[in-house]
Amino acid sequence: MASSYTESEDSKESETDSEVEDGTHILLEPQKHDILKKELEEEDKVLDMLNEMGNMKENETLEMLLAYLERVTDKILQFSFQDITSMFSNGAIFLVDGDSLLLNLMGNANYDPDNGGQFLHLTYLCERQLQLFARKGGKFEIIFCNIWNRAWSSKPTLLLARSALISHLRFNILCKVHEFDSMWDVNLRTILEKCNCAFILTDFQMLDSYFKLFPHDDHTIQEMIFHVSICYSLLSLYLGCVDMNEVELTVSTLNGFYCPPAGKLQPLIFRQLLKNSITRIEENCRPSPVSTNTVATLLRALEGEMDVRRVITVIAAAQFLEDCDAPQPCKDWIRAFLIYSSVLEVLPLNFRGRSSFVVHTSVFTEFLKKLHKYMNCVLHRILHDIPNVNYNFNTVADLWHGNLFVLVLNYVTAHSSCEEILLGDHILTAYDHLLLEVIRHTEKPLTRFPVKIQNIVFSAKASEGEENTSVERPACSLPLPHNHHEVVPTGCLLAFQFCEDVLPDAMRYNC
Repeated sequence: MASSYTESEDSKESETDSEVEDGTHILLEPQKHDILKKELEEEDKVLDMLNEMGNMKENETLEMLLAYLERVTDKILQFSFQDITSMFSNGAIFLVDGDSLLLNLMGNANYDPDNGGQFLHLTYLCERQLQLFARKGGKFEIIFCNIWNRAWSSKPTLLLARSALISHLRFNILCKVHEFDSMWDVNLRTILEKCNCAFILTDFQMLDSYFKLFPHDDHTIQEMIFHVSICYSLLSLYLGCVDMNEVELTVSTLNGFYCPPAGKLQPLIFRQLLKNSITRIEENCRPSPVSTNTVATLLRALEGEMDVRRVITVIAAAQFLEDCDAPQPCKDWIRAFLIYSSVLEVLPLNFRGRSSFVVHTSVFTEFLKKLHKYMNCVLHRILHDIPNVNYNFNTVADLWHGNLFVLVLNYVTAHSSCEEILLGDHILTAYDHLLLEVIRHTEKPLTRFPVKIQNIVFSAKASEGEENTSVERPACSLPLPHNHHEVVPTGCLLAFQFCEDVLPDAMRYNC
């Protein structure tokens, strides 16, 4: 009886299991059908939009093109928060979008963009971001698209920060840095065909940072470049995207928002949409003719000087003085700039963390735009046209410290007589050296003092906390690895000193 009872129970359990399986099967089929139906409906909506696009005129407004691009992008961006470690743990590389990384850093809550920004802090934030992936063994290569360089042509401070970041990544960090014309550059596709690329790390909120930095500008072209780049990555290059925001490092995982490539949607109309948009972008972002012959001549005259920051300082100052449209009094502005450069060279980093002032005077803004334009022109020439000179790029990470410049400007303009401006022997020696170099290049006299710039309005910072310190709560919360090779290696002593709180002891003595 017991045996019969057991068999009966087994039979009942078998029947029950069968019923459960059948029930589950009955439940799953409608769910699968609903999911498939939803996917098809979403794809049909995109196709409907693309069909509308096919009826548009070739000379349609940029705003209308942008509206369609935004709708398509919204449909194809399907994120999921997941562990992305497995995507590159097999030795696959991934790409980092350097231009979106730049805006991501500038939009960081800890970054201070006042007075032209603080480039060394920008470098610190960059290295902290990249080390999240390096600690998990990620192999990455960084790409910059020069279409952004042209789209930002009226933003010299942003371009200078971009060039400084490229220089630091290329010469001070052991990773490959590529420059392409755009995401649709055939050379980028060629590289992707040759390597096993897991995804591209980008910032889907980069436009928010750009809007915040330049709230009064027309952003149509920048928005179009962003949306075309995303669509091209996902649909034409079949390259998935990871959002660099909200990346989470745990003991065993690296989590982030991942959007897979959307290879199913490849209609002719979509390709035509991209083609029309790219044509309009390139029409509005033509390279501006800029003569760098003068820069090349000045660089040849400075062949004995290998420090990049010093070279840029001298040549930019000389060009500023030769510019008839430079803000006046231009000699006083350059004297203030050279004194600041001397302080930057001599003053230890731990004395440069204090808050200073903010200047909103229009002549100061014009001075920064003009000066940063020349500084970027020199750095760009060094990067692309004179590859055989063995420059020292250690100081490029600290190319501009806006708060320090304004602090110096406030000091030197507050004293009416030369005797009251006390610089100290080391700073004065560095100042005299820079002054003599500028005079040698311009062949025009330039006295030490005074610095008389009228109508500069200084307003105190709202916060008196240290703006440029690397000791921040988010950085300190990162666990230090046991193997120092897991951290992004840097050969830049300045960046190393600034970032040492997130580096293990072993690296502090081996860099």
